[in-house]
Amino acid sequence: DLEQSQYKLIELTPEVAALFEEIRIQKPVLCTKDKTFTIRKQHYSNSLLLLSPSLTFVPNVQNYQDPVFEVVDVLNYFCELTLSAPKIEQLNELLQPTIYKGPDEEREYKDKKFYTFDELDNLVQASVKELKQALKNNFALEINGYWRYIDLEYIHSILNAILLIIDLWSVQLECIPLKAACDAAKGYGHPTFIIQHIFECFSESVDNADESSNYFIEYIC
Repeated sequence: DLEQSQYKLIELTPEVAALFEEIRIQKPVLCTKDKTFTIRKQHYSNSLLLLSPSLTFVPNVQNYQDPVFEVVDVLNYFCELTLSAPKIEQLNELLQPTIYKGPDEEREYKDKKFYTFDELDNLVQASVKELKQALKNNFALEINGYWRYIDLEYIHSILNAILLIIDLWSVQLECIPLKAACDAAKGYGHPTFIIQHIFECFSESVDNADESSNYFIEYIC
């Protein structure tokens, strides 16, 4: 049975349409808020004629009241959308060169390019939801408006400092006062915002998002 309006025709400007000619080399994508689709070129077994009503005189037509059409283009392929995985490797290529290793190492990045979320959204072939999840999975943190990966060795050093503080205070893992832990960790040279970020990454739940409050993390994973 014919299902009306099952497919849609989209009119593109010549500049945008020309991009589809590069599909053989590149793999363009269409991103919604939560999904990524790869645009693939599929060829017709027969050519498709695109017709338009003719406004010119056509000889040898007996009844001029009948509609007359002219061929304006011949198409031999169409483009289809296929649900695909986001290109997260692009995110790694952008953020690895400026990985955060602590405040003492920041001078080595003075000539490096940093990226805001909007810039990453424009460059990485992923939906907004997938991009946010990828940043979270990689323990990324927004620092001064730019997103940064955190060096794994630096994360380990912070976790070791937290465990030393817990052992020194004889604090139960199920109930760690974050503000006090941040104040103590400053003695190891770790900024407060990094301590809070590590707690949020490696904890089950947080009662309060304000580091100035005396809130608790249930346990460190």
